[in-house]
Amino acid sequence: MKVLRKLFIAAALSIGGPALADSHVGHNWNGPYAGVGIGGRWVNADWDTKAIGDPLCCTDGITDQQSFDASGFRFNGYVGYSRVISGHMVVALEADIGIAVGGDESKGFIPGTVFGPPPGTPGDRTSVDTEWDGALLVRAGILIAPTTLAYVTGGLAFLDVDVSASCVAVGGNWCLADRRQSESDLKVGWTLGAGFEMLLRDNLYLRGEYRYSDYGSVDTTFFASAPADRVQTSVELESHTLSIGMVRRF
Repeated sequence: MKVLRKLFIAAALSIGGPALADSHVGHNWNGPYAGVGIGGRWVNADWDTKAIGDPLCCTDGITDQQSFDASGFRFNGYVGYSRVISGHMVVALEADIGIAVGGDESKGFIPGTVFGPPPGTPGDRTSVDTEWDGALLVRAGILIAPTTLAYVTGGLAFLDVDVSASCVAVGGNWCLADRRQSESDLKVGWTLGAGFEMLLRDNLYLRGEYRYSDYGSVDTTFFASAPADRVQTSVELESHTLSIGMVRRF
């Protein structure tokens, strides 16, 4: 991930330098485009166990809030359409989809239910798994040179997430019987970011982009059919994505 960040920073700093191509040839900011990118995605998943048992009441007060943060390489593709307005301003509509490798994190206990001494609750497990993400974006940018665009972007963000919990009915563990439950959801939130595009040759452009996304929370009551084992949770989700890639304009 450090290498990707260095590549992105180096490319961004080069915007202020000489253009990579003749500023009078080949640049085309009007019309459709498509591109691919590689980079990283950092997901912040904050698990909070609100209440447990029957009646729903107090957690252990120690392990109830846990971080399930995960990071991984992200590959993405996008299509869009842009137009030049007011001379140096470029606006665009864009759709992006990406998938990350290594977007899951797990723990060997159920947060908020560890009342005994270490090792806690052997056999119990919780996890947060994030796979693909997407966005519908509006972009607005300024041509700081005929072949170089700096822009901001924002819109709707989507994240596929799976939150799961399982427990084993052994002495000292939370559940009275073996249980497992998984909740899958497509979360819809918002995203904001910024980036640049720079002409390399003909209609081929170098692009770098950073975006922050907030997806709200996944609220779940695990094992609701067995009141004595219930675990009421909320997992707050946000992500940071960084990508660098190539754009082809048509």
